[in-house]
Amino acid sequence: MKLTKNTITTAIAFTCLLSGSAIAEQRSKQEKTNEVVGLSSGLIIGTAIAGPLGGIIAGVFGVMIADDVNTDKRLETAQHSLEKKGPRTLCDAAKLPTSKRTLHGANCFHG
Repeated sequence: MKLTKNTITTAIAFTCLLSGSAIAEQRSKQEKTNEVVGLSSGLIIGTAIAGPLGGIIAGVFGVMIADDVNTDKRLETAQHSLEKKGPRTLCDAAKLPTSKRTLHGANCFHG
């Protein structure tokens, strides 16, 4: 009977864990792969070290780490895209040579 309760509790925990990410947002294939790797490696290592509860906790941390990696990749892509577009602020325009400035006389204070 105790084994059945543990199995049911674990199944409910995994369902809750996975359902939140399923309805969240559209993700790329690489982001999904990162989350699956984070979850499965956390589950395996956590279960080996601390049993079922350790597996659940480590699985959650694995997904959180994968989400952090995915966020860093998205931020890097967005920054690269913005760099391609060129300067958009007065500070950025002030750094350009005078012949390329679109906003003349821009003052920029860096502290």
